[in-house]
Amino acid sequence: MTIRHATDLLEDEPHRDTRSHPCVVSMRGACPISKLCSRSADTLDASVTSQKTGRRILHPKESLYRAGDRLENLYLLRSGSLKVRITSYEGIEHITSFALPGNVVGYDGIGTGLHECDAVALEHSLVCVIPFSGVLTLCCRDSSANRVFQKLMASEASYCRRLPLILNHSKSDVRIAHFLAELAARMQRNGYSSREFALAMTRGEIANHLGMKHETVSRIFTKLHNARILEISRRQLKITNIDALKKIGKGLAPSLSTPVDHLPSRRIRPELTTF
Repeated sequence: MTIRHATDLLEDEPHRDTRSHPCVVSMRGACPISKLCSRSADTLDASVTSQKTGRRILHPKESLYRAGDRLENLYLLRSGSLKVRITSYEGIEHITSFALPGNVVGYDGIGTGLHECDAVALEHSLVCVIPFSGVLTLCCRDSSANRVFQKLMASEASYCRRLPLILNHSKSDVRIAHFLAELAARMQRNGYSSREFALAMTRGEIANHLGMKHETVSRIFTKLHNARILEISRRQLKITNIDALKKIGKGLAPSLSTPVDHLPSRRIRPELTTF
């Protein structure tokens, strides 16, 4: 999931063997929104298309959009990773999700026309820009494209419904195992290895997302490593026993930890958090 340089994505992508370079695999064909991505731009005037469509490179910590920005586009993440966070009036931040290659972001602005969250790159990333007005027009004309869009919305809603169930669990190992198993499943659905991948997010960001302390995340990672369920080398993760990880994530295996306190979201500065 990690890339070398942002410019390599645009310069080398057409010439790469996607079997040996999965981080820049073409999303065409296999991409769940290829119908929207390839045709939504056709519904716009040429002058608008030249300005708003295409691809965009993001550097680490760069925002794709911010809360309060007007909704103009949806974005398909081709390579890299993003975090989506919401901030309260008191300045308390909470990471609501992590976007991986193949995911679409920008839904949070559909309700009001303004984005409610920030989408920030965790590493060098590449996105396809999909004009939202073009998507709406295409969905009105093409029933199959409309079904694709509805399926994407339903999938996003399903994840949002499942997340509180795991956050309400008192066992920290259950939360983390569920998070990692879900991450592996998302990687597999998007055509990537579900057993070995890089974690672009820090342990502090994982802790913020799951509502626990940074130290707790580090401790559970160590326990999973010692139990030979995971192999960890810096940010490189290898799942050696996916069945055991899934059982822990469902609360069906002996606990690795004691219950954790339910902590409110807290002010964090991800750029200062160490992994």
